[in-house]
Amino acid sequence: MPPVERFSGSKPGYLILKTGERMEFTLDDLDRKKGLIYRVEGKTIPGKKFKYGADEIQELGLNPL
Repeated sequence: MPPVERFSGSKPGYLILKTGERMEFTLDDLDRKKGLIYRVEGKTIPGKKFKYGADEIQELGLNPL
């Protein structure tokens, strides 16, 4: 299976933080450095915007474009 370079901003993904909080969201921006994700920005399904660093994230699930 080839690597995925781009992810959908319209299909919901999920995020689990190290605090145990789980949320579904739509992706706004995904920042990478040398191919590794270091920041995720998005909007929760109710509409609240957020920005989390990689050190705060336990698990991330995104839909390919």
